[in-house]
Amino acid sequence: MALGMLATSQSKLEEIYRATIGGLDDRDHVLLVGERDGEIVAMAQLVRARATNATHRAEVRRVAVAAGARGGGIGARMMRAIDDAARTRTITLLWLTTHARTAACAFYEEAGYTRLGVMPSYSARPDGSLADGAFFYRELS
Repeated sequence: MALGMLATSQSKLEEIYRATIGGLDDRDHVLLVGERDGEIVAMAQLVRARATNATHRAEVRRVAVAAGARGGGIGARMMRAIDDAARTRTITLLWLTTHARTAACAFYEEAGYTRLGVMPSYSARPDGSLADGAFFYRELS
C-alpha cells in the first residue's frame, strides 16, 4: 500500500505507527482509519494542541489514502470524520501542512481548508531533498 509517508523503509514506518498507537490518548490524540473489504486503505490523525491557551485547536496529521483507493471519496470521508472527532472534543480550529504545489493542496481546499501560505524548505523528502510546506486551517462551527 503506497501511503506517501516520509519514512525510509516499511519497517521504520511500522515502528513509527506502533509507537503512535501505543501512546494514543482518546481525547488529545486520535488515529482514524478507513477500511475497504477489511483492508486499511486510509488514515488520519488529530492531535490537540497542548498549550493551555490553545486547547481549542488541533493539528491534522498524516492524512493518507492508498494509491489504489484514491478517487472514490474515502479521503473526503476521512476529512469529515476528522471534523466530527474534533467537534466531539470541543476543538474549533484545525490546521495542517502538506507539500506545496501538490494535488493535496487542492484536496484540502475542497475539504474547506484555507491556505495561509508557503514556507520554503519546510520538510525533508525520503530522498533528503527539502520540500516547501503549504499551511492550511479550517474553523469549525
